[in-house]
Amino acid sequence: MPAQPALPAQPALPHWEQNPADVPAAIRQVKAALRTRIAASGRTVEEVFRIVEQRIRTEVADILAAKGASLINVNLIRTFIAPRALDDRAKALLSHGLEDAAFSATARTVRPHISATIPSEADAINAALAKMKAGESVLGKIAVIVDKARAG
Repeated sequence: MPAQPALPAQPALPHWEQNPADVPAAIRQVKAALRTRIAASGRTVEEVFRIVEQRIRTEVADILAAKGASLINVNLIRTFIAPRALDDRAKALLSHGLEDAAFSATARTVRPHISATIPSEADAINAALAKMKAGESVLGKIAVIVDKARAG
């Protein structure tokens, strides 16, 4: 395999020993530094994202194939924003999918990733939404606890 040409020295990425006081500003700093490094590599951000997305798709496909599984990607936001956008067939499919997901979670054959839980009070939900909008929330899904007794 031929040797890769040496890349010019890259500036260090910003880092913090503790959580930064201004998380959105820290995120902007890291993004700017990453863009600078990507530009120095001779690629665009879009090119890098396409490459990374393809690598992830390939890895996911390999994992699913090894397990004999299928990928099901569900985005329910449209259902809550514009419920009339779904026809009866789509609603039935969604209902069946949610029942299957609930059964799988109960049977522990699938474990959904949940980064945080919040109570179902309006103030807690609004606070979580405000944190999301400000870029201060954790990555992943946030579960709203409706029944405290069943939440464990």
